[in-house]
Amino acid sequence: ALQAEFLAYQEILDHLRGNQSYLDKLLREHAEMDLQIREAQNTSSRKQAVIQQATEKCSELVTQAQSDRATIDQQASLISSLQSQIAALAKQMAMANDTLRQVKAASLSAALRSSAPASVADDAPNPARALTFSGRPSGALASSPRVMASVAQR
Repeated sequence: ALQAEFLAYQEILDHLRGNQSYLDKLLREHAEMDLQIREAQNTSSRKQAVIQQATEKCSELVTQAQSDRATIDQQASLISSLQSQIAALAKQMAMANDTLRQVKAASLSAALRSSAPASVADDAPNPARALTFSGRPSGALASSPRVMASVAQR
């Protein structure tokens, strides 16, 4: 009877040892799964951090691009204004050059008249008297369309 009881306990013990082995195997598998889950969470956290950094960098780039665009627009406006000013200055220079040519021509004409014989010089109008005190042309210069246009522009 004792031997039968011993064998029954032995059988129960073997069964419990089998259950223990199975539980140990399940615990190892569970530990491996926990490790994989932690690694996946760590990887996910790193990826989220990278995504967050990339998002912040993109926001910074968009802000910088908007600022650069505003600067470019301001510079384009300034360039346009400068181009208009340059065109106005070029027009003024052309008018000044035209006036200078007229003055040189009048001066040359006066020099030629002063060197001409007395009879010719008396008949010719005096270019030195071409401008009256008011600054308006008179005499031979008064009939010149260029001189009149120059005076009108002033």
